[in-house]
This record gives sequence, C-alpha cells and structure tokens, in this order.
Amino acid sequence: MRTLVLCIDRDDDMGEKAHIISPIIGRQENLNAAVALALMDPEDSDVNTTLAGIRLYDGLVREGRDSEVVTICGDKRVGKRSDEVIATQLDIVLKEIEPTGVTLVTDGAEDEFIIPLVSSRITINSVERVVVKQGKSIEDTYYLITRLMNDDKIQKKFLLPLALLLLFWGLTSLLAASTSLPDIGVPTILLIVGVYLIIRIFHLEEGVVRFARDFRRGVEKGYISTFMGIIAILLITFGILRTSFEVKNNPGYDLLQITLVILGESLWFIIGAGALYTLGRLFDIYIRKGYLVSSIVITFFALFSVGFLMVAAIKIMKYQAGLKSVIDPVETFIYIIASFFIFLIGWRLFRYAKGSARKAAVRY
Repeated sequence: MRTLVLCIDRDDDMGEKAHIISPIIGRQENLNAAVALALMDPEDSDVNTTLAGIRLYDGLVREGRDSEVVTICGDKRVGKRSDEVIATQLDIVLKEIEPTGVTLVTDGAEDEFIIPLVSSRITINSVERVVVKQGKSIEDTYYLITRLMNDDKIQKKFLLPLALLLLFWGLTSLLAASTSLPDIGVPTILLIVGVYLIIRIFHLEEGVVRFARDFRRGVEKGYISTFMGIIAILLITFGILRTSFEVKNNPGYDLLQITLVILGESLWFIIGAGALYTLGRLFDIYIRKGYLVSSIVITFFALFSVGFLMVAAIKIMKYQAGLKSVIDPVETFIYIIASFFIFLIGWRLFRYAKGSARKAAVRY
C-alpha cells in the first residue's frame, strides 16, 4: 500500500511567485519549492502547506510506510480553469506513483473545493488543514488586515467590487439629492451584487474576463458590434428608466402589474438593443470574412419573432391582471401571424447564409 501526501495550491502561488512548474514530486523538490516561495513571499500560506506535507511524509516514512509527497498547482484564475489544471496534473501523478490512498493537505476552505475532484479518482484517507498561528493582540490584527488589503488577490476579489459599489452608491445618491430623480442606488447595487454572486456560483469568471478582453479589442480595432453594444446598453437603460417613472406615477400597482408594465413598456427597447448588437456582429464578420453567419441571421429575426409573441402574451396578461378593460382578438392574432412570418423569413435567410458560408469555405 502506498500513500500519497498531496499538497494543494489551487491559485498557483508556486508558479506565479516562485516560477516553479508543477506537479512537484519528491521530498527534496517540495522542500526546494517551499524555500523558493518563502524567499519570494514569506507570508504565503502555501509555504506552510508544503512544509506540513513534508512533515506528514517524514512521519509516514518513520513508521515504515511506503509514501510520496507531491504538490500540485492550479491557476491564478481560481475556478473552472484552475480545477481543470489540477485534474490534469492529478491524473499524471496518480499514473506515475500509483498510490492506494491520499492524505490531502490544504491551507483553507478554498483549496478544499477540489476534494470531490480528488475523491472521484482515489480514496482520501484524511484531510490535513494547515492553519497558521497568529497573535491575538490588536496590533497583530491590525497588521494582518493591512497585509491582506495589500494582497493583490484580495484586492481584486473583494476590495475592488466593494469600492465600485460604494462609488456608484455615492454618485447616485448625490445625483438624486441634487435633482428630482429617484435614488436608484440601493436597488441597482442589489442587482449588481446578485449578478456578481451568480457569476461566482456558476464559475462564469472566465466568460466575463473574455468579454471584457473582447470589448477592449473591439474598441481598439473599431468593431461595429462593440459600438452597437454600447448603444444597446444605453437603449436598455433608457427604456428601464422611462418605465420606472410610469410605475412611480401609479403607486397602486401590485407586483404582477408592475412586472407587466415594465415588460410591456421596455420590451421593444430590449429587442431593439439586441437587434442592433446582432447587426453589428453580422457586419463585422461579413467585412472580415466576406459571408453572412447563419446563426446570427436567425438570431436577428428570432428576436423580432419572439418580440411580437411577447407583445401578444403581455396584452392577454394585462387584461387578466386588470390593466386593460378589453382585449382585441384580431390585433392579438395579427401579432402572432406577424411573429410566424418573420421567423419564416429568418429561416429562409438562415438557409441562404448557411449555403453562402459553405461556398466561401470551399473557395478559400
């Protein structure tokens, strides 16, 4: 039976700070890596994790048990990307060492997120959590907080979002205090926090970073879709603000009625914004590659098709909610027929664009 003492560095401090390539296999290699990281950043907890792993390994060796110590690192983009890297390295280590069980060594809850990833491949005998001992005085606490605030990782994950929220809250409150506009700071902040939590829960950070990178590149290269996207955001914002004033002027509305009013009044702003951005992407690709992308073509027409269906549905729901006294069945039927014909036109153009893309691929 062979035991693997596995140390985890999920955010790859070993690679980022000490420029060490993982997996790090063997006692001496891990000791060298810990010393190298300690010289670069003596306060990094991964130094203690690796040394704790070496200590556990030495204890197993003294007991006469066959064992090996290994450190595997993820990626500074903690989440899906880092866990994929850890999974790949773990498979390499398990194939090379062929252990029968693992003693997992981590420095906190963040690294322990990968426990299911490890347990799906090999039995985990125990989990050793390394907690660095700290002084209890006020001076030590102040020092610790100061060091955390200077840590780049803490700044990007916690301080930057908090600073942006406080800045937005202050600006909107100041604007509301100097004008007759309503103070939308708190509800907007709640919306932003909700979006942020969804991104964190579903590990969408890479997509957000990629979107930001594409947006910057689009501005630099003058892509039509980028500027259309900016106009689309402004259009949606204007539509929502315009609707909020109508809701404010009718305080007697219940939650369902407020929702229907907001949907009904801002629907075409949202669809128009989506259509503008879609057209921008269509033109960008056509200018660069010389053909129409079929999926974008069908998206453009699907937006208007769904829009007409939504108009019909909202009219019916407004009637049931008491916002309309009568409902015109002919008008509702026309909206449904219009939705069908728009989608049919989009489907025909979709087939045409797909054929032209194939011809362009053969030509090039």
